[in-house]
Amino acid sequence: MPVPSQKITNLTQSFCTAWTDRDAFAVAGLFEADATFLVNGTPAKDPKAIADVADGFFTLFPDLHFMADDTRIASPNALLSWTFYGHHQKTKSFTKLSGWITLVASDTGKIATAQMFYDPSALKG
Repeated sequence: MPVPSQKITNLTQSFCTAWTDRDAFAVAGLFEADATFLVNGTPAKDPKAIADVADGFFTLFPDLHFMADDTRIASPNALLSWTFYGHHQKTKSFTKLSGWITLVASDTGKIATAQMFYDPSALKG
């Protein structure tokens, strides 16, 4: 059964809002309890691990800003291109990081699986 496009649109908007609000628990709360979040191939497989991924970005970039650049939906999938920017915690240098995330929505309107990609060398600040 296909997931309605509006449900996926709402999910991607909530995902963007959680990152913009710098709320790691809200990010994790958008995932099914048994979801997998792959970040450059490294899996986070439970809500705490997913929150830790988001919190890691928030810690590394205390003033991190999130921008959703583009969203494409083909139920039950979404592709979201994004840009983070902020100052690196240790070096204080301005960093701009771009990437994308693919989301697969579950029938309940949560994220069943997600894969995030970016250039990790940009995190060095």
